[in-house]
Amino acid sequence: MAGKSDQDNPGDSLALQNVAPGTASAPVLSAAFLLLMTLELLRMYGAGPSIVALANVGVVVALLLCIPLAASGLRERFLLLLAVPLVAAVLALASDPIHTFSRALAQAGFLMSFILLLGLLREAAQTSPAILACGSYLTRQREGWRYLSLQGGSHFIGVIINFGAIALLAPLVQRGIRANAGRSGLDARAIIHEQRQLAALLRGMPWVIVWAPTTVTQALLPSVITGIDGPRFLLLGLVVAAVVFVLGAVEDQLRWRRQLRALDGDGLEERKASGPFPWRAFFDLLGVCAGLAGFATAIVMATGVPTVAALMVSAPLMLVVWLMAQHAGEPAPIARAALVGRLRDIIAQAIPSQQREVMILGLSGFIGICVAAVAPVDQIADLLRSAGLPAWLLLSLLTVLVFAGAQIGLTPIMTVVVLANVLGAMSELPADPTLLALALAAGWALAMVGGPFSSLILLLSRISGYDTMQIAWKWNLPYSLATIAALTAIFAWLAP
Repeated sequence: MAGKSDQDNPGDSLALQNVAPGTASAPVLSAAFLLLMTLELLRMYGAGPSIVALANVGVVVALLLCIPLAASGLRERFLLLLAVPLVAAVLALASDPIHTFSRALAQAGFLMSFILLLGLLREAAQTSPAILACGSYLTRQREGWRYLSLQGGSHFIGVIINFGAIALLAPLVQRGIRANAGRSGLDARAIIHEQRQLAALLRGMPWVIVWAPTTVTQALLPSVITGIDGPRFLLLGLVVAAVVFVLGAVEDQLRWRRQLRALDGDGLEERKASGPFPWRAFFDLLGVCAGLAGFATAIVMATGVPTVAALMVSAPLMLVVWLMAQHAGEPAPIARAALVGRLRDIIAQAIPSQQREVMILGLSGFIGICVAAVAPVDQIADLLRSAGLPAWLLLSLLTVLVFAGAQIGLTPIMTVVVLANVLGAMSELPADPTLLALALAAGWALAMVGGPFSSLILLLSRISGYDTMQIAWKWNLPYSLATIAALTAIFAWLAP
């Protein structure tokens, strides 16, 4: 994570970060993380009980190696202190503590491997000429169009490659900003533009989960809530995505326009010529997206695994292909040496430098499963039933609860499962099942934008160098609250 001085100006955030002092050495961490990724991929692809047991051990070892970080970070200490009593609660209250712990470690391992594997795309992006050319062009566009194009691009690329959209586009934005800034570095205006563009990317991708059939949400919700009307869900999801897109653009303009006008030289950047469109770089980047999507699609068709699991395998494959493409015009011995050297650096430095994000995501996933196992589902269902809330208010409350859970490290998937179990414990659903699913999906998307422990924000923090709390709260809290208000109005219209 970036330190306090980095939050206002992260400097060259594309440089490799060092392993935090006081923690395990880089070679030990690298070996542990590589083993963890291998075992988790085997677990996801149907390995036997012995591999599952080894994967659980791998998760424990990786977390133990990261625990010294808990002494240096508020979030890490909080999650660790929360996990300890939850372990005791599971032992005392869960019907099958061993099974619960196994599921909790599996969730933790999945999230830890996710951030490690998807983060590999950033390592190729930071040396890509195509990324630099496209990033420079995008950051020279007019202010309003720039925000909308980045938000929309993140969203529609996210339909195909989900989290990979952020891993590909965030380096593009940063390299463009830094190329335009030159040797003098980022000034106040450039810092604001960088934050706005990264926020636009972050606000675009998550809303695919309220409508796109390619997301895990669309597979999960029908399995926990019966009676969902699929075509209506898709249509209402598109409406919600359109509303929050407009809301995000308006909030962006209202928030930053005055600050930009107060800076010296206001308006100079907007009069710069954008230059010719970088068609060659664009098609190269399109080829990367197509390659990643192609790998993932082939894996899904061959194995039947979820898209996210396929992306996790595709990321290291695409890393190698992308790095090879960057040296395609060089003599074979030189290209081979460059590839081997780059991969060696990634293994030795880039992978172990992600230990903070790995620890936060791992503990968050573990905590989420434990909370779901000991939560008083029947009592909560009785409370909701006796409260007699109007349908629109209940729908809004579901969204807020998923968003609130993300503020304390509960992963959206676990909060949604707990709430769905609560709804299932009621003798009759308190609202239209399609609207219940929409409310939970909207809360899930909002948690990804505004939850400091969310995997998407941790990924963006890893790529950009900005602190997760700055991204979630300083950049996006006003937007998140405005979105909750807009969603409440939509629910009041749909379910008066």
